[in-house]
Amino acid sequence: MYKEIFRIAWPVVVADLIRVSFFTIDAIMIGQLGAAALAAVGLGGQILHMISIVSSALSIGVLAICARRKGEGRVDEVYKTLVNAFILATVVSLPATIAIALFSREILSIFKVEESVLVKGTVYLSISSLTIPLFFVMNIFDSSFRGVGDTLTPMMVSTISGGIKVALNYLLIFGKYGFPA
Repeated sequence: MYKEIFRIAWPVVVADLIRVSFFTIDAIMIGQLGAAALAAVGLGGQILHMISIVSSALSIGVLAICARRKGEGRVDEVYKTLVNAFILATVVSLPATIAIALFSREILSIFKVEESVLVKGTVYLSISSLTIPLFFVMNIFDSSFRGVGDTLTPMMVSTISGGIKVALNYLLIFGKYGFPA
């Protein structure tokens, strides 16, 4: 039993450590732009984290239902679960994305921060909010694979997508190779 638990768990641990590492790398890059930029990203990140809680809850439901369907031998219903989860994710994530993108400044002004942090945070949050639907899709994807016992695929996808994220951040944060900063 321990071996089976370890076989399923270690890729999840590795994937989560990789995600945390990528966020740390982001903070190091953004820190090069100064304290106001780092504070702005930290502040905007709090709003995005609240949305991620909703995504995580949806993903936990997907994982449980996919695992149950596989255990019942009704693997064909895993697809139905995914379709329904993607519909629900769209219904939840698109309005959140639109609201946050349009009202980033108003949302962040609640925190009563310095104007420079507010301006940078507004830019960061309005752009980052556009990734909310992708975050929902990624969480559903991870949970569906994990629910049927495949934790390696989400680990590999997280590693690749995280690497792409860091590369794009480098290009866009510092305006390298003709990309706007």
